[in-house]
Amino acid sequence: MAEGTYEIVQTGMGMRYQVLVKDDTGEVLLKSQYRELKPMCLNEIRLLRRAALKDSLYERLEDENGCWYNVRAKDAHVLGTSPVYKSEEEREGGIGRLKRVASEAELVDTTPQTEQGPRIHDVLRTLADEALACKGPYRVSEDRF
Repeated sequence: MAEGTYEIVQTGMGMRYQVLVKDDTGEVLLKSQYRELKPMCLNEIRLLRRAALKDSLYERLEDENGCWYNVRAKDAHVLGTSPVYKSEEEREGGIGRLKRVASEAELVDTTPQTEQGPRIHDVLRTLADEALACKGPYRVSEDRF
């Protein structure tokens, strides 16, 4: 059984999509950037499943308000940002929990079912259809990353 979830939600006035990565207690470990289309979130989940396992793709940050981290894709765009932690030790604990759940977490889509319009790129449409049709955790084959 999966220890965590990738939850797709709609939020804000514009009802934009966002991915929340949660552990088995429901604690949010990472929030994605806001996206206009659901398939964009599904593509980021695909990238996060692999990127979150690689320590070199974590950007550890801090300021006077606390510590947090970003997970970046190989092309350097930010896949997600953590909550703010009080200490470096808490931040490292959050990174450890994310690494444990990232590859096996289940996909939970809490957004309304909508027709994926023709403006979506074919690659994103294929990935979205595969992810939504999957009953368990969405697995990514090595040749697709």
